Amino acid sequence: MSIASGYVACTGCDFSGVVQYRPIRVIYHFNDGTKVKSDRDIGWCRQCKAISDIESRTDPAPLQARLVELQAKAASLSHLIGRAFGKLTGGNDDVKKEIAVIQGQLRLARSQGNRARCLECGSEHTLRLAFDERGVWGGFVHDCGGSLFLEPSDPDAPRFAFSPETIDLDQDGFRISG
Repeated sequence: MSIASGYVACTGCDFSGVVQYRPIRVIYHFNDGTKVKSDRDIGWCRQCKAISDIESRTDPAPLQARLVELQAKAASLSHLIGRAFGKLTGGNDDVKKEIAVIQGQLRLARSQGNRARCLECGSEHTLRLAFDERGVWGGFVHDCGGSLFLEPSDPDAPRFAFSPETIDLDQDGFRISG
């Protein structure tokens, strides 16, 4: 599958950048061996002074609500199915797997807090890209004093196919070399 890129320019200088919508998996490795999958956002890194891939921040509130819902469902299924029949059919293994995933996501959200590191340099001085319906990033002021805007896309522009990339991070959001 090919993916179009977005081009960003500045109203105050000749800055231009590319927003590449490529498939990236981010995997956090906690000290106890737990691995948690996450996504990445595209943002601005103040240290790189460029558009960069950054950590995706997760709001723990909806995760916590989903966890409570799943735990109630698991308890209900366990009661209905019964132990003997549950062992023969696998019971509510899918629910238990989803609970484990949600618990990992909650752990990640709590450890991150408001942090969103740049996945290139590790800086925490990042902002998530947020263009309005006109393609203007209103809440950001570029170093020159201008604003960044998303250039209209050309339907005939070249499109690229990217292989999925995996970025491994430690629990603090720093790249694991290897």
